[in-house]
Amino acid sequence: MIDPVTAPHATSRSTAIDALKGIAILGVLLHHVGNRRLGDSGEAFAGTASMATQWCVYAFLFAAGFLAAGRRAKPDETLGSRVLVRAQRLLIPYLALGTVYGAIRLGIEHFAPKMIDPVRFPPGVIPKLQNLMVGGNHVAEQIYFFPLLFATELFSLPFCRAHQLWIPATASAAALGVCWIFAASGHIAPFTGLSFGILLPSLAQYLAGWATASWIGRNRVPRTARTIACAVCLLGGALAKGHWHWIFSALMPVTTVSLLEAFTTPSWLNHLGRASSTIFAYHSPYIIHPGLIFMLALGISDLPAIFATLSLALILTLLLHHILNSTPRLAWMRV
Repeated sequence: MIDPVTAPHATSRSTAIDALKGIAILGVLLHHVGNRRLGDSGEAFAGTASMATQWCVYAFLFAAGFLAAGRRAKPDETLGSRVLVRAQRLLIPYLALGTVYGAIRLGIEHFAPKMIDPVRFPPGVIPKLQNLMVGGNHVAEQIYFFPLLFATELFSLPFCRAHQLWIPATASAAALGVCWIFAASGHIAPFTGLSFGILLPSLAQYLAGWATASWIGRNRVPRTARTIACAVCLLGGALAKGHWHWIFSALMPVTTVSLLEAFTTPSWLNHLGRASSTIFAYHSPYIIHPGLIFMLALGISDLPAIFATLSLALILTLLLHHILNSTPRLAWMRV
């Protein structure tokens, strides 16, 4: 019996996980860089980048499970108090950010309606709120992750509280297998969005991260084999279609963290991983999209405009991360 919480190699803060989150947040930025104002070359790049980075949300779920396995419960902590803490940590920011982003969105629609894509956003206040909180999340397309992670943690409790490694590991493998069977029959699980269809793969990734926390640091697989496995999954996710694209992408988090664990990861990538929650919450829609529009308005061609916008978004969100974490009065804005 191995308890991933008390195993000697378990850790609440792994540099490999930090690096994984750093790679994943770069992928999320690339995934959101698409804009209807791009030309043909920009649209082609954005489409390819979107396909190649679809696994990055799965990586954050994997990392959440890994870090949860290394967390030590407080002496007086109960199941109910833990659920309440997580609800406050995830659902309140979801509602707060949704309200703020939605209010800004309504202001833009009123004062600068030409900037709004009428196809993506429904008319009226109530439909917009429904679209943000329940449906497409088009006002702030990334914040669906908060209730998704909360739901995933709730569903994972029966497996993780057993304190036996084989239970979450077997449940994760079984969930991935079911997703692959559905994908092979044409029902491919989504990579993003808030829907019932994404719950099963999310649970699989979270439990895989939990199980991985027990053997991180004592993996004896040769570096060459890890590199090949990660490269195969990366190329398969970028080039394969249908259910093979899904399975290769779904295996990216575990193969990537296994590879990263074998090397000394750069400090800048680890720092990006530690700041990834702030970058994730605040980069879209009011940093990356206006930034790209501004770059294109200056006459910069598509690809330089995309990379300049990504650099600007990283600089601004990293600065915001520093301000939020060094200013106690702004603690309520931390994610």
